[in-house]
Amino acid sequence: MGTDESTRLVVQNTDDNDAPEQDSFNVGKFVITGGGFMLDQYNLFIISPVLDTMKNTSIGDAEDSQKLVIKGLSICGAIFGQLIFGTVADVVGRKTAFMTTLSFVVLGSILSGSIPACTDAVSGHTAYWLLGVFQFLLGFGVGGEYPLSASVSRESSPDFKKIGYTFCMQGVGFILGPVVFLLLAEVFFTGSGSTDQMAIWRGALLFSAVPGLMLVYPRAKMLPPNAPPSDQVGFFEAMRSHQEINEDGVMATVPSSVMWRRLLGTAGSWFLFDISFYGNAILASDAFSLIGIKAAKTATPHHKVTDTSLHMLIVAGLGLPGYIVSLATVNKLGLWKIQMLGFIMMGFTFFLLAVLYHELKESTAAFLIVYGLTFFFSNFGPNYTTYILPTLLFPKDIRARCHGFSAAMGKTGAAVGVYGLALIINHYDDSSSGSDSDAETGFHIVSGLCAGVGVVGAVLTWLCIPRNAEQIGKSMNTTETTYVANDE
Repeated sequence: MGTDESTRLVVQNTDDNDAPEQDSFNVGKFVITGGGFMLDQYNLFIISPVLDTMKNTSIGDAEDSQKLVIKGLSICGAIFGQLIFGTVADVVGRKTAFMTTLSFVVLGSILSGSIPACTDAVSGHTAYWLLGVFQFLLGFGVGGEYPLSASVSRESSPDFKKIGYTFCMQGVGFILGPVVFLLLAEVFFTGSGSTDQMAIWRGALLFSAVPGLMLVYPRAKMLPPNAPPSDQVGFFEAMRSHQEINEDGVMATVPSSVMWRRLLGTAGSWFLFDISFYGNAILASDAFSLIGIKAAKTATPHHKVTDTSLHMLIVAGLGLPGYIVSLATVNKLGLWKIQMLGFIMMGFTFFLLAVLYHELKESTAAFLIVYGLTFFFSNFGPNYTTYILPTLLFPKDIRARCHGFSAAMGKTGAAVGVYGLALIINHYDDSSSGSDSDAETGFHIVSGLCAGVGVVGAVLTWLCIPRNAEQIGKSMNTTETTYVANDE
């Protein structure tokens, strides 16, 4: 049973001039903290080319239902990981949970890349089902990295901007996926347009284990011991009895309705954003095809691998400036304005794609600029803010659980984007006529739906996300002990 909040507050001096003395969170530490989180985006981008490469080996092609299940199991694993490890982090401790998530990441990566070679169609199907199971384990670990990386970053530094640095490791994962595939394609190029494709897909999956193994020792050294049980309170008790310094400078209990509205805001905005974010990833291949940037049907396996990787690299490059602008402007604009602006501009740019598609298609440069802005305002917008806001709006006792729940709702939105929007695209791609106009219709519809999601996200942000999230987080600095990471 938790003790009363007002009797167990540990007050710190949070004057800005004193902040650097408390801040031990440097570049090396945000790499250690965000390294596992980075692998979520790495695996998101490599799984499709991995499946495309596997079909050219003795394993053979997977059924469409198997491909959907494999991608779905990875997302389901992430949802379970976010919910379970968010709870473990709050109840047992950050260190135990954070080291366990890393173990699942390494195990899932090694098993995924070590599927036995197959000699017939039956064993080939078995290989795909095994890959699905192992991707679930990998997703389970990577999902747990969300609440842990964010919470540990928040509790390692009084400067919330440092959480943004950890988040930007996601951008590294975006770039890393296509770069690894390109390097593997060159290393295992066997001449005459052929590649050792078995080595390529195994290498891409096994690579996920490398950063994880490299992080084991420094992460174990950096993290402090688990918090003692006496420092913890129940989830619902914390939602009822949480105290903050109000505008009058007085410590006061925050109404539970306000806390639940915050959770609706963080979870709901993450859910909506990931519908369009993952839906946009589905649109990428169609977008390139419709403007004529695609590999020829007669292309060699080597060219297909490199072309796919280059397309992935273009997509990653389109969104990269958004990370930089978020970091550069967050102190001036604040998280609420960045999220609001991001949702509105995402809605506007998707609306342009839906309405002015034919005009934009006449110029590849114009199309890529508008399409690229959807990625830019994702990262200079809700992709950045949804990761940080739960760490500022909820106290340490329930921070990882609230972040994990919000992130799990985000992955649920990702499932809607991957499956729901993909069904629309596939319906028109597989239509009886098979014409470009049918593919364009699917692109129009999905772009319009993503535009609508942007509008709804802006409305939810207006209603449920506090405009002073940074001040709320700073208020919590006076009621929590910020731990100093181990530098010894």
